[in-house]
Amino acid sequence: MKFLFIFILSVTQLYSTDNHYNISSEKIINYAHAPVANSAPTLQDYKNIDLLYVQQNHVKEINKKIIQIAQGKKDKTYVQNNNQNYQYNFTNYKKVETPIEINNSRIYFGNLNITKNKSVFLRIYVKSSKLGNLFAPKVKITYKGKTYLQTFEEDTKGDRYINLSHLDISNNSELKIEGKFASIKNQTGYLYVFDNPNLNNKKILIVAPHPDDAEIAAYGLYSQYAKNTYIATITAGDAGSNHKYNNVFNGRKNQHIAKGKKRTIDSLTVPVYGGVHPDNLINLGFFDSKLYTMFQSKTSEVSAKYIDSKNIDIFRQYNISPLAKNLNGKSNWLSLVNNLRYILDTVKPDVIITVHPELDSHVDHKYSSVALFEALEKSSLTEGQLFFYTNHATNSEYYPYGRVSEAITLPPVYNNSIYLNSMYSHVLSNQREKVLALESMSDLRFTKQGSLFESTCKKTPHIICKDYSYMRRASRLNELFFIVDIKNLDHLLDIQ
Repeated sequence: MKFLFIFILSVTQLYSTDNHYNISSEKIINYAHAPVANSAPTLQDYKNIDLLYVQQNHVKEINKKIIQIAQGKKDKTYVQNNNQNYQYNFTNYKKVETPIEINNSRIYFGNLNITKNKSVFLRIYVKSSKLGNLFAPKVKITYKGKTYLQTFEEDTKGDRYINLSHLDISNNSELKIEGKFASIKNQTGYLYVFDNPNLNNKKILIVAPHPDDAEIAAYGLYSQYAKNTYIATITAGDAGSNHKYNNVFNGRKNQHIAKGKKRTIDSLTVPVYGGVHPDNLINLGFFDSKLYTMFQSKTSEVSAKYIDSKNIDIFRQYNISPLAKNLNGKSNWLSLVNNLRYILDTVKPDVIITVHPELDSHVDHKYSSVALFEALEKSSLTEGQLFFYTNHATNSEYYPYGRVSEAITLPPVYNNSIYLNSMYSHVLSNQREKVLALESMSDLRFTKQGSLFESTCKKTPHIICKDYSYMRRASRLNELFFIVDIKNLDHLLDIQ
């Protein structure tokens, strides 16, 4: 009877859904673009930008692809398409794929000339065993005396990508590959090797929808290149569901003002721990959970979800960076786009790290990138690269699968729809430092169970309790980015 109860509980959790990230079905019709700036703007340039935008807007009609990107689909907490192949289109990269044989659980690397500073992925067919229908199937990799695991969804059946970037593969070496709760038969796999970008002396701008998104996605990268990193956080994070301070402050308004203040200050201080200069950190102070509403109304001011205020200076006042002096505008979409345009034209980044709107299911995440795309169209920036990430994978909120000792590999994608020019698996040099940075972010640290380090899932069988915490999902061996050249942004959006 006890086993039957556990089994029913497990199946219920396995097929539960999360409606938190549903997006309205209203279509995006117009995509507005203001004139391109010839030089970095001043405060005076932006004083009358609302009027300029309304009078001289240039409209591009965009096709169903960008509509789907911005709208998204109903997110299910656990993947329901586990029997389909992951499908990625790498044909925009200079070398598509290299076939490689798997015989008797062995892969022999001949003269492939895989030098250092590469991101390497292996596509193979994986099929869950009967136990793999209940327990997460894993691929076990043994190379040069070290063993690594790569976990996938329960009941997996199809092509999957194994991240080998951290192995430092050399010519004429051998790799052992086995399945745990899964079978890997003799087959022809395909190896994808991407050149890692050289980020030395490159200006990096991270656009984060909320406080902590930059740390979840890219703390390892930005702390390594901290001297040239800028972080622009769009919202104050005042409406998040974790830890509402209801035991500290009376009244919902006061609780969410305190929450927004705390998270805003987090976004301006935690990156300093990673070496980023305070002058390079800015929070735009827009209200959490309101970006889609702003997008719909364009020039109308939007109130905070719980604070009953339209004044974004409630949170902007905590900025200390000189960048904040030229921030202006109100709580509307137009101001957001123009603020981002101002930052782009002032910082002039070589690399912009932002959310992939097709791979991330969170509404604010999607529309933060839509705002960035509009700002790019307005700005003077024409060169550089976009590094995309996902913190809420569209087809599975539980992604990345497995434990903190595992690498992050490609998320579930089934239709070859993702446009990219390259992939980058940034191997973390100090995983422990990222753990401390994540713990410093108040909304990640505090849960109903207390610290995420003390999550009850840590002591519970995987089949009964799934750990959705970012301590498991983000503090990994690597950080993963989908690269698109800024000059190819129209291809990403598929603009006609």
